Amino acid sequence: MGNLFRNGSSSVLESTSRDPQPAALMHGSIASSSGGNPSRDGSVLTRILHRPAITAPILGAVSLLFFLAGIGRPSITKLDEGLFVPEARSFLLKAPDPSSLIQIHSLAKPPLGKMIMAIGMKVAGDNPFGWRVAAALCGALTLVAVYLWALLLLRDSRLASFAAGLTLFNNFLFVMSRVGMMDAFLMVFLMWSLVAYTAAIALDLGVGRRRFLFICAGVLIGLAGACKWNAIDTLAALVLVSLALLWVARRAPADSIPSLSRPAQSIQQIGVLTLLLGLVVAPVTASSGTSAQRMSPTRSLLLLGTLGR
Repeated sequence: MGNLFRNGSSSVLESTSRDPQPAALMHGSIASSSGGNPSRDGSVLTRILHRPAITAPILGAVSLLFFLAGIGRPSITKLDEGLFVPEARSFLLKAPDPSSLIQIHSLAKPPLGKMIMAIGMKVAGDNPFGWRVAAALCGALTLVAVYLWALLLLRDSRLASFAAGLTLFNNFLFVMSRVGMMDAFLMVFLMWSLVAYTAAIALDLGVGRRRFLFICAGVLIGLAGACKWNAIDTLAALVLVSLALLWVARRAPADSIPSLSRPAQSIQQIGVLTLLLGLVVAPVTASSGTSAQRMSPTRSLLLLGTLGR
């Protein structure tokens, strides 16, 4: 993602307040224009915080260990695991669950998250740890995405690390990363879609790379929708933001909003055709490609009959 992994800065926001167009923003880097040079600071922690390529993996590893601790307890299903674990198991067995309740539930929920759960169960076994290990991994990846997204938005490595630290102790992320449900899979795809979208409009990139990241954002939202339908909310928000930025880009320069000029120019550079690809075609294709469940006519009739009773 361009120059995202260059040395970070703890003072970029200060330089931004003095200069509406600092070099760090113009060149899409997190490099500092004043102070905070890791080469002059002997602190190991400071050097790590100023290097996103080091900080991100450390955050991912620490959060994964945090989420995995005691994840095998309780040894019985909790919350909605009683519905999702049998559905994931059916992918391993390549046969539908005999319970009519599970079969009906599987029709109402997209399958991708359950497929990812099934991979975890295949690797770690059909046991409490195997039910939840995939969610823990996705929770750790979500934390990394939060860090990178905050870094792109704030241009401040310390604030981005602070945001990631708050997220690590967020009760929702903690719980959903330790349970065999769909929310962890929804979150990881949504957060990485926001990282790709923000990088596409905030970094100084060539047109090809900018468009590629934008389409990747759409694909990731589609994959989120293939885990849980709630992803449509984020997609709607990105559509509104993109249309607003396109409107700003087409206003007269005198009427433009300075703080939005760069992302607006990026949206205009991406182009209307790529906007349609990234916000409509890519999400729908990615979601429908994984959500289509092939069922025999006999099974369909049986399920419809069960619903009718």
